[in-house]
Amino acid sequence: MAAIPCVIMRGGTSKGVYINEAHLPAEAEARDTLLCNLFGSSDPRQIDGIGGGDPLTSKVAILAAPSHPDADVDYISGEVRLRRHEVNYGIMCGNLAAGVGPAAVQMGLIDPQKCSHSVKVFNRNSGSVIDAHYQQPLDSELGTCFSAKLIFNNPIGNHTGCLLPTGNPVDMVSIRGITVKYSVVDAGAVYAFVSANELDLKGCETPAEIDAMVLVREWVELFRQHVAETINCLQVASKQVNIGQIKIALVSASANDSLEQTNIVGRIINPAKTHKAYAVSGAIATCVAASTSKTIVQSMSSGVFGLGAGFKIGHPEGMLEVGLQHDETEHGAVIRAAEIYRTSRLLMVGQAFTPLQDSMLSSVGAQEIENIL
Repeated sequence: MAAIPCVIMRGGTSKGVYINEAHLPAEAEARDTLLCNLFGSSDPRQIDGIGGGDPLTSKVAILAAPSHPDADVDYISGEVRLRRHEVNYGIMCGNLAAGVGPAAVQMGLIDPQKCSHSVKVFNRNSGSVIDAHYQQPLDSELGTCFSAKLIFNNPIGNHTGCLLPTGNPVDMVSIRGITVKYSVVDAGAVYAFVSANELDLKGCETPAEIDAMVLVREWVELFRQHVAETINCLQVASKQVNIGQIKIALVSASANDSLEQTNIVGRIINPAKTHKAYAVSGAIATCVAASTSKTIVQSMSSGVFGLGAGFKIGHPEGMLEVGLQHDETEHGAVIRAAEIYRTSRLLMVGQAFTPLQDSMLSSVGAQEIENIL
């Protein structure tokens, strides 16, 4: 039996288990097996583990000493699948990024005297640095709710090497007799945007309502596969993608939502379930898409927004605002960073228990085993 030291935190609209990389097997397969056992996958309820039985609460944040010269700590984001023994590292969880500073202090990875209110986080998923600025001191008492401004530096093209991975602001595809226009943007993550109206949806449906639409869900998964294959076949992108990196968002005009102050309304459909709120990476991609000429998102966005002005996205739980920082060049404005405000709260510091299988023993040193048994 392995006792894994960990921290459980709420980060934004997600909840995750934060673990020091030093307490996990070095070999990838053994590490992921341990994490899936720890979370209770592949039972969708995760009843025999510490996962929450929902994609928003089945997340791991692996922290480590900095490998980047400009960072204070490394952060690896993983989505622990509910129904499969698999961890998806293709997407950075921006919500859990809000909890990295407080969690790193609990693990002894950063000195709260040196980084009292600000932490530079190197995200290995995207290869970019996140500046986290906290209103409260990072050594505040346990249970403190931390408010942070997160600045995601250089969010463009981290996964494909370009802003528009298909080379076009708008493309068209026909799947199962349904023809739609769509836009693919690599900003924060690789997102494909489709008008909800083209799937005969209003766009303000609840996640439960969308999840009950079997044909829509099946169509979205075929579309996700198409997007991945298209990006890889066209070779506009300098990097290949896998289907786990492709996120799908259905967008609609803000008039379709009760939140009149929003610029657009969005629903993110994940392979397991429709997102109950809105991902930070999705907010970044949506905002960048709205600022990019001729995309689906720009054509459907309303109100005053743009570089330097907040962009408001209506989602099932309310509204999420994101802003862009830019530099003026002779070729026009170049997006330098995206910023968003998130809160986090430390919920638990302790140990989680999971069987230590033979396949893990070869990847965990004898001293490490002694430390965690």
